Amino acid sequence: MGHTTTAAEVKQRLIKYLAVATRSTQQVVCDHASLNVDGLRVMPCPNKLSNCAAEADNDDTLLNAEGSRILWPMCADAKLAALPVGSGDGVGPAGRAVGRDVLCFLIDTLTSAHLTIMTGRHRHVSMTIGVEFAEPLCVGQPFMLTSCLLRVGQRISFLSAEIHQQRGEQKAAVCAGGSPQGVLRRTSAACSPSAREQVVMALTSSSAAPLD
Repeated sequence: MGHTTTAAEVKQRLIKYLAVATRSTQQVVCDHASLNVDGLRVMPCPNKLSNCAAEADNDDTLLNAEGSRILWPMCADAKLAALPVGSGDGVGPAGRAVGRDVLCFLIDTLTSAHLTIMTGRHRHVSMTIGVEFAEPLCVGQPFMLTSCLLRVGQRISFLSAEIHQQRGEQKAAVCAGGSPQGVLRRTSAACSPSAREQVVMALTSSSAAPLD
């Protein structure tokens, strides 16, 4: 049987999800990427329903977990910056870009959250992702992570995600994209660290610029 929920219920589940998340997740997602839970939008993926925008405006509309899309509005602060950005595409020469490890962390964490809050499953989720990077993601400017839950299985689910940031009045640049695979089981100790674990290690081992 498929999993169904409403946008209003998804937001409530997300609040609970973040409340019990690790401190490092709360630091990156809530404190430094400034996830706007109130601005979260839940809707069917474009290929599932043609009137996505109308559905997204109704928090009481019943939505299927499989084929669902979540828009996560955020704005990264300077603590997540990693490298200088050039002056192209409307980015100032003094601008700073979010580190790629942080982008992987956000895709990893929020696709995992998508699977959990849309299905109501509270089991451990191990995410395997392949991420491609395009334009730099600038700090201090709003951006949107869009995740889609493509297929829900008993043990393995498939998702996709993209990060966009507005460039000028009309152009929205794709900064990163990935196709995570969520596995509802614990990984073996021999597996390499996930993007989430790598960022957590960086946060805990960094003494020059701790996140507080």
